[in-house]
Amino acid sequence: MTEKCIMPGSTEYSNVRYPGLERHEIFFGRNRKRSIEDGLVVFLTPEKHRGFNGAHGSGSDGIAFNKKLKQLGQRVAMEYYGWTVEDFRKRYGKSYL
Repeated sequence: MTEKCIMPGSTEYSNVRYPGLERHEIFFGRNRKRSIEDGLVVFLTPEKHRGFNGAHGSGSDGIAFNKKLKQLGQRVAMEYYGWTVEDFRKRYGKSYL
């Protein structure tokens, strides 16, 4: 089964799940389910997902990567769904732009 992903292609992540890649919900925590429903997920290697400098990591590169994904995810969602910043804020609790 193909997982819904509305994120554009990138050299930093995959927008298709391949063997060995892990799904990363861009808006995790209390927004994990919404992120999955809205297709705001990417697929990462384990290191890029959970490593020190990965999306969930505490390294400066990981923090920057996480922020970049959230900003891009918000822009993509707003364009894809025709949302305003306020629409996004209502769904996800805050704006990342």
